[in-house]
Amino acid sequence: MTYHTSLFSRSRLILSVCSLLLVCFLAACGSGGGSTGTVATTTSGNTPATTHATSAPAQPTSVPVAHMKTFVGTGFTVSYPEGWTAIEKGRGQVMIVNQQAGQAGTFIVGINPAGGKVPAAAMIQFALIGFMALPHYQKVDIAPKATVGGDSWDQIAATGDVPVTGQTQLVSSESVVLADVHPATSPTAMGFEIRYTTDASRFAQMSASSFQPMLQSFNFA
Repeated sequence: MTYHTSLFSRSRLILSVCSLLLVCFLAACGSGGGSTGTVATTTSGNTPATTHATSAPAQPTSVPVAHMKTFVGTGFTVSYPEGWTAIEKGRGQVMIVNQQAGQAGTFIVGINPAGGKVPAAAMIQFALIGFMALPHYQKVDIAPKATVGGDSWDQIAATGDVPVTGQTQLVSSESVVLADVHPATSPTAMGFEIRYTTDASRFAQMSASSFQPMLQSFNFA
């Protein structure tokens, strides 16, 4: 298998994992609720989950990116760098992917029209359950809140191993999930989840160059 083929397979894998997690998020939100209690932070195996420092800032920082394109979703807009591709997932949701060699990454905005029924804390809990299912899951130490689009979002981060087609070794990926209900006090509030993912080895670089500018570009419509 060539280097480029491996990277393409890896990017497709990350995209597939994120698609699955988005489906789980929507299914959970569609149920109209969920427990908001504490979830035990143990892995799916026998090794306890641990924490490690992350380079991701608590809030998006101003990093200029040239030639940004804008996606208009249901109740939001978000811009993304040239070279990335926006894939509509229905109901105004979007998966923005970069499959360039050595730069695989995914940025997802998912929405739930009945968001008022599922608080942000519950959405984060659903994300944690998904993280814990990954081999070698580790919770990443990150600020519990981040300001995006003028709202204060709940957030969680983790690493976990994912398989890559054609390779025997698993690849460590890192993800951050943010959740918000907007407008918080409105009967027409919607639930919003943002999830961004790439290989753990390049997460800090991609966060600074792409993920943070996308977060900063996010606005509620």
